[in-house]
Amino acid sequence: MWPVLHFCSFTKKTHPNLTHPMKLSYRILLVLTVLMSTIFEAHAEKQTFYPKKDSWIGTRINKSTRGDDDFIKIGGSGDRFYALIQFETPSVPGTITSARLELEPHPNSFPYIMSGVATGGTVYASSTSWRENGTSVTDLRYYSYWSESFSAPRSASRTITVDVTDIVSLWTSSSEGDRIKNNGFVIRPDLNFNTYSYFYSREWGRSRGPKLVVTYKIGKDFGRPFTGSQATITRGPGKAPSHKNNNYYSVDFGLSEGRRIVAAESGYVVRVENNVPPGPQNSGAKAAGNFVKIDHDGDKDQSTGYQTSYQHLQKGSVKVSEKQWVNKGDLIGYSGNTGNVDPPAPNGHHLHFEVRYKNKGAGQEKYLEGVTIDGKLILDLKTGLSF
Repeated sequence: MWPVLHFCSFTKKTHPNLTHPMKLSYRILLVLTVLMSTIFEAHAEKQTFYPKKDSWIGTRINKSTRGDDDFIKIGGSGDRFYALIQFETPSVPGTITSARLELEPHPNSFPYIMSGVATGGTVYASSTSWRENGTSVTDLRYYSYWSESFSAPRSASRTITVDVTDIVSLWTSSSEGDRIKNNGFVIRPDLNFNTYSYFYSREWGRSRGPKLVVTYKIGKDFGRPFTGSQATITRGPGKAPSHKNNNYYSVDFGLSEGRRIVAAESGYVVRVENNVPPGPQNSGAKAAGNFVKIDHDGDKDQSTGYQTSYQHLQKGSVKVSEKQWVNKGDLIGYSGNTGNVDPPAPNGHHLHFEVRYKNKGAGQEKYLEGVTIDGKLILDLKTGLSF
């Protein structure tokens, strides 16, 4: 799960006199807190996602999903009405730091809000797929141990905001063992004693329908792509002749033949070459030698998200196949001497490790300059550095 930053603050009531030396530390801490918050916000981006479907369903009447109304509702009068919302799985060019679900009260809620009998609810991750119309209530399930609650609407004009970071983090986890399938949200009412809350559905479009607002830090954190002792960087990013244009964000690690090469981040293997013989292949399709390419946003589509490639591997050493999921740190092959390993063996043994965004290096500086490898900015990995 990606961490969410929380910032503390101090009030005059708690600290009425900030002139004492000890209390000055609170003032300094407060200034640093504000500064940290400012820095975080400066490097944060937001992206809003809109539902691909939403619906509501009852336990006694309307016992199948009903998605044609201009509202979704929760509550009930003895029975229970649940709301369901599904968004596309968020794919962002960086690390998700927070996610919130926004719901705007529908006019049908106004009498219940004014009478004080609107209901709050709890948002769960659905564990089963569902249709916008016609799915039976008996076919719906949700994960009860991942949930976020919200209070009943108190104003017809105030948007309900629910922190769903934990659930979204599970949808987008880079670990296959931790990731759950995105079947959307199930919203369970807190009360069902003639208590109701209605919200605008996606029928109202993007202005009033449900929203999923994701905040993320641009860039991506990758691990070291090999194990064992440190390696000397023989060519850093942007260095001629091979680390230019789409290959700009590449690093050559000087490795003896036979070192373990591992996935720097989890993802799907999208390309593999395993049959190039040793020796220089200086141009064309064989220049990369034997290699593995991984797509890291879970959709197997190289036109979105981040990709990494691992080149010049030993012939026959590749341990993965195309369309296979790999976890961060999994063995994918062994370093070798295939393709364009300028200069040739024994001095040219190296791993060419490359990062792209949307399968490009050129023109994607906004998303690639913040990339780190084992905690170090990729652009700081200079030729001659031990890493």
